[in-house]
Amino acid sequence: MDKINTEAIKEKTKAAMSVAKKHRLIVRSFTCGAIAVIGPDMILLYVLAYVIGVWYLYASVIAYITSVLMSFFLQKFWAFKDSSLEGVHGQFAMFVGVVILDVFLNTSLVFFLVEFLNSWYVLAQVLSASFIGALNFIVYSAIVFRRYKPGDKPRILIAAGIFPPDIGGPAIHTFQFVKEFTKAGIETGVVTYSNVPRDEKFDGSYNIERIQRRFWGWYHLSYLFWLSLHLFNYDIIYAQDVSAAGVPALIAREIANRRFFIRIGGDLLWERVFLAGKTKSSALEFYSKKEYKSYPFFWVHRFVIRRAEKIIVSADILFDIYTKYYGLSADRVVVVPNPVIQNIDTEDRAHECHSGKTILFAGRFVNYKNLDVLIEAFYEVSKNVPDARLLLIGAGPEKSNYEKLIFKLNIADKVEIIDAVSHNQIFSYIKESSLCVGPALTEFNPNFVLECVSAGKPILLSKENGLTIKLPDDFLFDSRSKNELAEKMEKLLRINPQMSSIVGELEEYAPSWDDIIDKHLSIFKS
Repeated sequence: MDKINTEAIKEKTKAAMSVAKKHRLIVRSFTCGAIAVIGPDMILLYVLAYVIGVWYLYASVIAYITSVLMSFFLQKFWAFKDSSLEGVHGQFAMFVGVVILDVFLNTSLVFFLVEFLNSWYVLAQVLSASFIGALNFIVYSAIVFRRYKPGDKPRILIAAGIFPPDIGGPAIHTFQFVKEFTKAGIETGVVTYSNVPRDEKFDGSYNIERIQRRFWGWYHLSYLFWLSLHLFNYDIIYAQDVSAAGVPALIAREIANRRFFIRIGGDLLWERVFLAGKTKSSALEFYSKKEYKSYPFFWVHRFVIRRAEKIIVSADILFDIYTKYYGLSADRVVVVPNPVIQNIDTEDRAHECHSGKTILFAGRFVNYKNLDVLIEAFYEVSKNVPDARLLLIGAGPEKSNYEKLIFKLNIADKVEIIDAVSHNQIFSYIKESSLCVGPALTEFNPNFVLECVSAGKPILLSKENGLTIKLPDDFLFDSRSKNELAEKMEKLLRINPQMSSIVGELEEYAPSWDDIIDKHLSIFKS
């Protein structure tokens, strides 16, 4: 029993230390406040008011000024680790302003609590000091003790909508940002929505704050709270989408007075409208027909992105959308292509691919991915290529509909659906496939397709795409034409084309992660 209790205490202590480390700035800051309150504030107040007999309001003013002075020096040199004397005059001037405001606010609060609520004056002082201490933390973090200078490496807080173990390109991309920024010596943190409280595989070495998706509305407020709180320890907030992460990131930025950037890997408005069944248009059709203007989310997105310093997009097609339809100037939007992760260590799998000619898709099972057209086209291919197989990897709301379509076409023995797997496992399937397909109505700059090309695999991609490399016509198709897709799939399965020239072009243009980090630092410094 003693051993069990000891182990439990050790685990709780370890967890508490982990939380304290994650929120070390807050812990140090409030420790400084506690020292100042317990020291000159409480003791001096007691001595002046009770021992000497000074009127409690005069005693409160003297004690509070003394405690704030002590708190300032503790905050500057210990909590915020600001040992530089450069600009100290400006800090002192701001500090004097804070002190003056604090004195009036503290006196008003103590007077109100004692005279109107009949509180004991010592308790009134504790409550007042606690409230003002929280306000001071915001002011000190946002204004007085900001450490970032243009020549420094910025401290970056990433606001993410999804993060591993969530699936999808944005989740993988965000994790790579954390990994590569950290490797470059840049202090980096993440606040993300999550279905799990912690994942040691990803969280063990990085500062990750997970907000669990429980109780709609509440977890959004929780996300905003923790994002704002963490941001006081960083110089830049970098949102990975416009809505789920972008809106709270903008609010947090206003609270903490930090720099604000957004990365956009796709068009969330078009995707959202398409998922709701309110349009059948491709992304470019959706904007060219001016359908976007009737949706409130367009105006919300426009409001958010216009307040970011820079919008970083992964493809020229997105550059065109955000400059033409959202009214951003060309110098505010920067194209940074997705890097291609090559030479990934593939993982052993419990599942093995079927023998034969395998056509592969990996991604989310949502309607704009156009998988029903891919399945119907494969049905036509299977009539002429008996050993053809279709492998679909992923998860999403349309899965049951695809299963019904496969059953209806009587091709269940040739089509297999596998639940989402790790990134390394997907790369294993890519290496064993015969052909990869990106069938979405609009493909912006899909990681899956880039990785297929880097592995030397033939691909078929929608003509409406933002891929940085230019594919020959044989690898492009009209995403609405089942017949064209079927014809080109059958042709590529039969001839098994060599992809060396396209792989060479990809390697020539594709930035490495070092290039991506350097580009971001250049953007942040501009």
